[in-house]
Amino acid sequence: MFPRVVEVKYKDKVYQYLRLVESYRDSRGRVRQRTVWKVGRLDKLLEEGKLEKIVEALSKFCLRPKTGRATRSCSVGKNQPPAPGSTRKNAPSAARKPAM
Repeated sequence: MFPRVVEVKYKDKVYQYLRLVESYRDSRGRVRQRTVWKVGRLDKLLEEGKLEKIVEALSKFCLRPKTGRATRSCSVGKNQPPAPGSTRKNAPSAARKPAM
């Protein structure tokens, strides 16, 4: 998953919205992207200090300690161990294999 800034023009103003996007492969094997969370208007999030709180809350899922810059290993995927203190019970159902 990764953040994406989307610009929307309304009348004579341009607004920037922050979204959390995930990449996946469709049934034909093509890479697609879908919006997981429409976080909100970027200017409002920065103004109200909410962006820092969101980043702080999501940072507990990072495998490396915070360094002040983005790292590629800052996500929990299928091939990575869960973050310390977390459990795989809460993993999305699509990631689980059905019992046979």
